[in-house]
Amino acid sequence: MAKKNKEYWQGRFEQLEKTSHQDAMVTYSNIEKSFYEAQREIENKINSWYVRFANNNQMTIEDAKRLLNSQELKEFKWDVQDYIKYGHENELDERWMKELENASAKYHISRLEALKIQTQQSMEVLFGNELDEVDKLTRNSYTNSYFHTMFEFQKGFNVGFDVANIDKNKLSKIVNKPWVIDERNFSQRIWGNKTKLINELHNELIRMCLTGKSPDNTIKYLSKKFNTSKAQAGNLVMTENAYFSQLAQKDCFNDLDVEKYEIVATLDNRTSAICQEQDGKVYDMKDYQPGITAPPFHNYCRSTTVPYFDDDFDLEGERAARDEDGKTYYVSDKLKYDDWYKKYVQDEPVLKNEPENAKIKEEPKYTSFTYDKILSKYKGNDELIKNAFDNAELDESTYKILNNIDKLDEVNIVKGKKSNFGIGIYENEISMTSMKDINTFYHEWTHSIDYMTAYKKDYATLGKDFKWISENLQDVRLVTVNKLNNTIPQNLVDIMNTQRNRIKSQLEENMIKSGKLDKLVQKTINTKYSKSWNSVGESMQKYIIDDISKKEMQKELNKIIANDSEYKQWGCLSDIYDAITSGKATNANVLIAKHGEAYYSDKSIFSLAKEGYNHKENTEMIANFGEMKLGKYKEQIDWLKNNDKVLYDKLEETYKLIADTMGEL
Repeated sequence: MAKKNKEYWQGRFEQLEKTSHQDAMVTYSNIEKSFYEAQREIENKINSWYVRFANNNQMTIEDAKRLLNSQELKEFKWDVQDYIKYGHENELDERWMKELENASAKYHISRLEALKIQTQQSMEVLFGNELDEVDKLTRNSYTNSYFHTMFEFQKGFNVGFDVANIDKNKLSKIVNKPWVIDERNFSQRIWGNKTKLINELHNELIRMCLTGKSPDNTIKYLSKKFNTSKAQAGNLVMTENAYFSQLAQKDCFNDLDVEKYEIVATLDNRTSAICQEQDGKVYDMKDYQPGITAPPFHNYCRSTTVPYFDDDFDLEGERAARDEDGKTYYVSDKLKYDDWYKKYVQDEPVLKNEPENAKIKEEPKYTSFTYDKILSKYKGNDELIKNAFDNAELDESTYKILNNIDKLDEVNIVKGKKSNFGIGIYENEISMTSMKDINTFYHEWTHSIDYMTAYKKDYATLGKDFKWISENLQDVRLVTVNKLNNTIPQNLVDIMNTQRNRIKSQLEENMIKSGKLDKLVQKTINTKYSKSWNSVGESMQKYIIDDISKKEMQKELNKIIANDSEYKQWGCLSDIYDAITSGKATNANVLIAKHGEAYYSDKSIFSLAKEGYNHKENTEMIANFGEMKLGKYKEQIDWLKNNDKVLYDKLEETYKLIADTMGEL
């Protein structure tokens, strides 16, 4: 039977776009409701907290920082336990869950810290709900659009044939693949918006306490920020929905060997200039490019595509006969979608090369035997080691390393001992500044297996040449540093600046604005310089005060950083680029790493290393990568995957090389 005319296809696909747009509006409405509820909840918490602790309608920073008494602490812990339970049941962000568990274990916590946790819980729930809604929408958008497109084709040509359902794994890859120019998917965008809003709220809470004023201004500020974030959510929902709806149409067109498509814009007083210009244009399928030759052309885009047929296009034949027996069937143009779906869409497909009753392979679990192996080789702090690997990301390579750890020499974990670097090569020691710092252990542990695995592989190198498996990174490091020219990608610079400013604000609040620094300086002067203070002169007095201030600020800064997991995680990624550039990027005040150019320029302890081999750079790269993997730094690993895939793949390859080498020893 002859295919329908151009107006028929335009009408059908315009209706599909409208339906998809309405579905997105329903999703946004649900998210909008969540924003309203979260905002009211946070406002109530702030008001309740302020009323409870205010004195004569004033709240000082000292009041805010006063520790919770026993009754308040008991009440707070009840809240936190509820948060933890909710988080486990609803799969909230793992990092937030870890923070909650840490908070639950604290016996000393300030009123301000408690309020921050209570308000952030509302934020985590809000953005967790948004992620769930958008994820559900994009999956439904792609699936519905694909099958409705296929349905319209079969009705339009009166030719029916069986259609395979969409594999869930394939669908997950489709919806999680970044498609915009900054290479971030919707999940990364949502978490980025969450982090920004949480930081802004926490900073505003501190300002409220510093001024001692009622929370009215804070609530107004919160409302303004929520409206901005809500608008961002609406933009994301509508744009992601438009993209995946159109992507499904494109994939269906390709499956049916459609060679050309036409742009159809919704023409009304809201139609953008770009969509008006694109309306009616015909493109080859090979030239399909979202934002350029295909919708969405902009945020809230309502344009769609329709198939453009040459006179000889016919759905019958190979295009239609896709089932095993090659049969096609007559389809009435009065057939309803639900009836078509039941008749022609096959059940969930069985994955290729997998038997129908195949069980999902479980991740390997640690056994006491494995721990026995580890503890027989790493001495000095059994509790640290057990806690570390209880909390580690147990991937295949790590599991392989740990199950072959008995092939290496014993390593002593010592507290605060200075060695050439974290692991002492001759002493077989890991030096830990804090015996409870699991993240430091991950870093230094990776150093140790990097060295010892290569050394065990080639005994002849000992005493003649330093041998490290991380030498495998040399080529990609040189390629990367040449590409970067001692700089780092701008989006990482922005992240680092955000982290620095956040910590700086915290430092200023803790030391300067609170008056703590002035008190410490005065105390030092009164005790150490009291006898000679007036006789040294103003310039010397200023030098002494500046020196004391610098030392005290550094102490406080170290304390803040040590307890700030987000800063440490981004600092770990910055350390990789610090190593790539031999410290030059850090010296330019771009990164938040700890080494710098002086560290990498000192090659004295590696004088036996072959000429031109940048050992320090390579081993720091793999040590930081090991820390990221073991410490579950998901956001940072995703950033590396999305922004420097070549480097990420080489780091993965090197980590696997360590594991494979240990298996061969």
